[in-house]
Amino acid sequence: MIIKNGKLSEPVTIKAGWAMRDRILAWLDGEETYDTKGQKVRRFYFNKEGILWYEKERGTIHPKTIIPKDIGSTKTGTKEIEKIFGEKIKSFPKPSTLLVYLISFVCKPSDIILGFFAGSATTTHAILDLNKEDSGNRKFIMVQLPQLGDESSEVFKAGFKTIADIGKERIRRVIKDIEKEADETLFKDKKLDLGFKVLKFDKSNFRIWDGEKISANEQVLETEVCC
Repeated sequence: MIIKNGKLSEPVTIKAGWAMRDRILAWLDGEETYDTKGQKVRRFYFNKEGILWYEKERGTIHPKTIIPKDIGSTKTGTKEIEKIFGEKIKSFPKPSTLLVYLISFVCKPSDIILGFFAGSATTTHAILDLNKEDSGNRKFIMVQLPQLGDESSEVFKAGFKTIADIGKERIRRVIKDIEKEADETLFKDKKLDLGFKVLKFDKSNFRIWDGEKISANEQVLETEVCC
């Protein structure tokens, strides 16, 4: 290389050897390319130092150990449910954004999600939102005992005598909001199953399962027998 005044004075040809030459050429030709470990190569690129690297397609997802702050908090959940019902129905429920975040890691668009403790149906809310976003077909089975609320509470006075009542009504209202959105956007072209069924167990010999008010001592007894 002959340099004069900081510039090349004559043309120069630079040659270099690439260890993955055949794979790079195959990738440039649009072919599916795999590294020596059989992992699919998504792209080749040069890093800041000018070294050739490649990005591979991960077979697994590695979420952060600590959930990011912008995912939401129980305060977010409280505001969310207030917006749905127009009043404070439940204090500090989980935000649906948190469930969307978690479900997206472990569930496929056609999976069935089971919630043993449905509560105010936050999980169902998240599933409906996810299906709306990616046209998925996730289904849900939520289980909740008809636990009676405090008769003096605003929730009870609003007509929601049990936690299960809150969950069912929340699902109905979330679906109604999605249907309104579907009428106003291209979302209406996506075929989504927005229906759900409510199934109830037959009368049980455990009164707490039937939503009956029982004393604390009776509740402990029935809980111990149940276990």
